[in-house]
Formats: sequence, C-alpha cells, structure tokens
Amino acid sequence: MRFVLCYDIKEEKRRGKVRKISKSFGQHHQLSVFLINANSLSEILHEIDKLIEEEYDRLLIAEVHGDILYLGRPYEEINWTI
Repeated sequence: MRFVLCYDIKEEKRRGKVRKISKSFGQHHQLSVFLINANSLSEILHEIDKLIEEEYDRLLIAEVHGDILYLGRPYEEINWTI
C-alpha cells in the first residue's frame, strides 16, 4: 500500500524537520507532497506527530489505490538546504 502525504506547516524550522523526515520515508514529488510506502506509515506518523502544532499546521495522508498518473514536468530530485 502507498500513501500520499501533504503538509502545510507555518514555521520554517518545523517545516524543514517534517520535510527531512518525510523524505527519509518516501519519494518527494512536490514542495510539500510525498509518496510513502505503507510499511513506514506508522513510524513516520510517530516522528511527525511530535512536530505538528494543531492550531497552526495541517497534515493530510491519503491511501493510494491503483495506478498513479503524472502530468506536467517529470519528477526531479530537489536538494534542500536547511
């Protein structure tokens, strides 16, 4: 099983930490969008949950059923500096 993980995090420092954790568990596809494998979902949630401030942040995880369709530019690796 695969999941799409998306986030909207207000503070840059916490956003960078969530980005780093998400990238270690899955493929980075857009600025705040990752494709995560099911076998790592509970572990990643345990790590990210500590960083989310419910009053300001949002995290969405959706299970992916079937094929994934890509439109537009092909996926490319993004190098972040934190």
